[in-house]
Amino acid sequence: MAIRLAIILVFSAAMLSGCGYTKADADKIVLDSGFEDDEVFNILSDKNVIHCYYSEAQLYVDNLVNEYRKSLGDEIWYGSYHDDLVEMARNKALSRISKVKALNLMAEEEGIVLDAENASKADDVAAQYFDTLSDDEKESLDITLDDVQNVYREYALADYMYDKVTASIQTEISDDEARIVQVESILFSTKNEDGSQMDDNAKAGKLETAQKVLKQVRSGADFDSLILEYNDDSESSYSLSRSEDGTTDAFTEAAFALDKDEVSDIIETDDGYRIVKCINNFDRSETEANKVKLLESRKGTAFGEQFDKFEETLETNMNDKLWSGIGEPDKDITTSELFELYSESFDTATSQ
Repeated sequence: MAIRLAIILVFSAAMLSGCGYTKADADKIVLDSGFEDDEVFNILSDKNVIHCYYSEAQLYVDNLVNEYRKSLGDEIWYGSYHDDLVEMARNKALSRISKVKALNLMAEEEGIVLDAENASKADDVAAQYFDTLSDDEKESLDITLDDVQNVYREYALADYMYDKVTASIQTEISDDEARIVQVESILFSTKNEDGSQMDDNAKAGKLETAQKVLKQVRSGADFDSLILEYNDDSESSYSLSRSEDGTTDAFTEAAFALDKDEVSDIIETDDGYRIVKCINNFDRSETEANKVKLLESRKGTAFGEQFDKFEETLETNMNDKLWSGIGEPDKDITTSELFELYSESFDTATSQ
């Protein structure tokens, strides 16, 4: 259960690069003050204001709740963690919609509007999504096609702002910088069952065993057979990369120093002694995938820095009473395609 929750939290945090924007993060929050009808919150800069209304907030919540419910299955969703899961989905919906609104406000400050091509694409996706809604869902959400089109246009403009902010980020990442190597490893663990380090005598015994095994490897013994006999690790095969700042631990450093089919000397790590065999010292497909990951990480960092500066200038007014009334949809409200349909049509930061 803890692993499933962690996956959802990581997935949710990655939906829009940069720092999350929630009412807890706002520089100033004023509760229940001067709201328009059905207004859940507004965000103000020195020059402009943008609003979020009940129907669009409910649209976000319904879709995120149903995404999570489908992912976890009803047995887990309606289990003992149900209330926590619903609140997590609500908070993520608030974080996502408030960030989209803030980015639209940033665009307004800079005089940027969505171009005709992407506006038309957003309207087409909105019509596609609106057609998936049953009459009961449309009535429950109290939403029109125009409302959905506005939601998708704001989403698309938020993505455009992300691309604009990150356009100057270095896009060339070398093969060496992103290189992925594949290795096999035999671990001679120097940790006790409780995670503490063994005493010196026990560690010496582990080292002696590692030296004996290394001699067998050097004499031509089958490495895979020795893994089965001696490996204290639950894993034996690894795809390794350097960290973004270029630093590595002893295990990774040794792996990157090997040529294909070469075997290392004994390496001392935090987990114990290791013998490493290089299977592939340059995995092309995984290296290319790692380039994409590194680039998105750099973009996210750059975007976060600029967005945080803008965020500090904003004021958020939160209608807690109205927001608290937006909860889990009824079981017959099953809509969950809002973000999926968007991501199928737009290659975007917002939908990740």
